[in-house]
Amino acid sequence: MQPMRFGSELDNDKDNESEVLDDFLGATVISPSSWWRKRSTWHVGRDDRLEMPRSLEMLLDDYNLALGVESPNAKLIRPRLDSILIQILSGVKEARQRSENTSLRGVSQSSRFGMSAILDAVSWGSRNRLCIAHDFEGCSYIVGCTVDYALWYGSRQDLETNFIVVQSDVLMEDECWMPLAAMSIIHYARKKAGRNAEIYGICTDSYKWTFLHLNSKSEYSSLHLDWTQGQQEEIVSQIGKIIKQAIEIAISEARMDRRKMTVSQMTGCMVLE
Repeated sequence: MQPMRFGSELDNDKDNESEVLDDFLGATVISPSSWWRKRSTWHVGRDDRLEMPRSLEMLLDDYNLALGVESPNAKLIRPRLDSILIQILSGVKEARQRSENTSLRGVSQSSRFGMSAILDAVSWGSRNRLCIAHDFEGCSYIVGCTVDYALWYGSRQDLETNFIVVQSDVLMEDECWMPLAAMSIIHYARKKAGRNAEIYGICTDSYKWTFLHLNSKSEYSSLHLDWTQGQQEEIVSQIGKIIKQAIEIAISEARMDRRKMTVSQMTGCMVLE
C-alpha cells in the first residue's frame, strides 16, 4: 500500500498541526477496504461506460495550440481540469434530462420541473474550505482543508456533496492521497449526523488521476489512472459514474422531509466560500 499524504492545515497553533490532524483522522476510524469491495467500487458497467467527448478532445488540443506548449505541461493543468470536469458534468446532466423527457411524456409539468430543479442543483463549486472543531489535549482547534472543486447536489449546510477534487499545481509523479483529509471531515460529520456518508475524491494534475473512495463503513480504496496512457475513457467513465450517483442521491433527498437541524448545526462542520 502506498503511503498516505494529507493536504490540510490548522487555523491556529501551528506547532501542534501534525499531532492535532493525526488525532482527528484517528477519530474518524477509517481503514483500508477489502480487495473485493475495492474491485466492486471501481468497476464500470456497460451502462456507466462513457466515450471521450469529441468536443473535449478538440478543446484540449486547442489549449496546446493557444499556449504554445506540448502536453504534459503544468501550464495546462487548470484549463484542462476545468474543461474535463465541466464537460463531463454537462454531458451526464443532458443525457439524464433527455432520458427523463422521454419517460415523462404525458406526465405532469410539476414532475418535469422537479427533475429539472434536481439537475440544476447538481453543480460544481470551487475553492470551498471545510472547517471542523476538534478537541485535543484539553484545547479546541479548528481543522481546515481547502478543496478546489466540490460536486454539490444540495445544501452546503448539510454538506450535500459526494465528490471533491484537489488540483495538483505541479505535474504528479505518483499517487496522491491529499483529498483524503477533506473527505474524512465530510464523512465524519455526515456519519455523525446520521446521513449518507459515502464520498469520493480525486487528486490530479489533469494527466495523472488518483481516485479515492470512503464508503459508509469508513473503508477507503484508491484507483490510479493516467490520461497519457490511453485511459481517458476510463477516467471519463469513473467521473461520470460518480456524478450519476450524486443525481440519484439528490432524487432520494428530494423525497425526504428536510431535517430541522443541518449537519453543520449538529456537528459544527462549516463550508466557507
